[in-house]
Amino acid sequence: MEVTINMTNSILEKPIIFKIDCGAFGGNRHTASIIRHDIEKLIYGSVEIIIDFSGMENSTQGFIDELLGRLFATGDIGRVQFYGCSENIKEIIRFV
Repeated sequence: MEVTINMTNSILEKPIIFKIDCGAFGGNRHTASIIRHDIEKLIYGSVEIIIDFSGMENSTQGFIDELLGRLFATGDIGRVQFYGCSENIKEIIRFV
């Protein structure tokens, strides 16, 4: 007898929404580094992560680079989606 386990409804297959909560302006690499470590902990156990930038209107390039650069470099960014990005944040993400 063959047993097949269907994991399509697994909780691990539902995306995790990670809210960036540092105010209207993301300004320094240190804060971004702390947030990135939290995201990295989640990404290895999850199918997909949605990073929610709602409320953040602008950021330094350094903040976004620190937050996302390593994810781009390792290829893990393929499992990340962005939500609530202002036009300024979108431009910085494209640049990084």
